[in-house]
Amino acid sequence: MQRTKETDGLMTHLSAAISTRADRARLRGARRQAPVTTEFEIRILREGDRKVLHAGAVSSLVSTAFLEALFMTTSDATLQRLVPRNPRAPLWVIARGVHRDFDEAALASFASRMGRPDLAAALGEPIADGTVTVEERWVAIGGGAPPLLEPRLRCGDAFVGPEPAGDPDDDGTAGARRD
Repeated sequence: MQRTKETDGLMTHLSAAISTRADRARLRGARRQAPVTTEFEIRILREGDRKVLHAGAVSSLVSTAFLEALFMTTSDATLQRLVPRNPRAPLWVIARGVHRDFDEAALASFASRMGRPDLAAALGEPIADGTVTVEERWVAIGGGAPPLLEPRLRCGDAFVGPEPAGDPDDDGTAGARRD
């Protein structure tokens, strides 16, 4: 087969598609895939492939720093809603999430991580305004500001708590409470 500009373009496209698929599998923890590393996280943030970043936003294998960087650098509305729903995210990122997007278990986990499990029931109560953030609701019920320093999870570190809800093919609304 003779190489042409068209075949080179097709090969590049196919190679990128295979790489994207492998990266998403790696973020799911698929067997025969290398573990998630800091270098891998940096690469996928730099490349900016939306599908791979989407898989990273819901992954239970990424670091706290990855989720923080993704949240701070993305302008994608779906990613802005998904990242705070990942329980591995920093508390300040979770606090910026829309209250309606969280189920009761996730809100109870937030209250526990904030050191105020006694406020979990009040935080989990449905509210009518669909634009209120977790932080706004938290302050309204008497909670404080998220801590400036908190333990950070590295790639692959075990997380004690519920696994992130979400599917890499989810549109960002799965698991959201409908009041």
